[in-house]
Amino acid sequence: MLDWALSKVIVSIFTMSLVIFSIFVFSTARDNIEENKLKSIANEISARVNELSNTHSNSSVYFTFRENASAITLPVEVDGDYYDIRITSTDVNLEANGKIASSDFTAENTDRVHLWNPDNIDYVTNETELESLDEENRFLDLVSGEGFRVVRSQLIVNGEIQYHTFIFMD
Repeated sequence: MLDWALSKVIVSIFTMSLVIFSIFVFSTARDNIEENKLKSIANEISARVNELSNTHSNSSVYFTFRENASAITLPVEVDGDYYDIRITSTDVNLEANGKIASSDFTAENTDRVHLWNPDNIDYVTNETELESLDEENRFLDLVSGEGFRVVRSQLIVNGEIQYHTFIFMD
């Protein structure tokens, strides 16, 4: 009788261990899926910024969170939760449920990525004005669901024609 009870305890402990291990494995896999989704979104944003920043023409890309044929549509949620987006002049960072993903801008002229609307200045400007506005707008914080625009625009800076990239909430 004691052997029978002992075998039941051992089987119960083994079963509980197996259940706990399975929960751990599936939880880790779910976390990796969420991180991969965030990384994919960050890569999509940075790839489009890089692509636009390497052109020498006035152009723009709009990021939205609802179906739109003339815009890049991003998912509103990752695993049922909204995510935070922080864009700096050098990278994009996404965060949801403690998971973080980032992707760098690798365009040639990352010093020419500004986080404000170019309509805030004349298209004839100087380095001092650009630096001042960049200092005031060091990052752009958004929550998924808020659309934003990336614009490549020609400016005349200190008498020289230059192309700059602007990222701002639409």
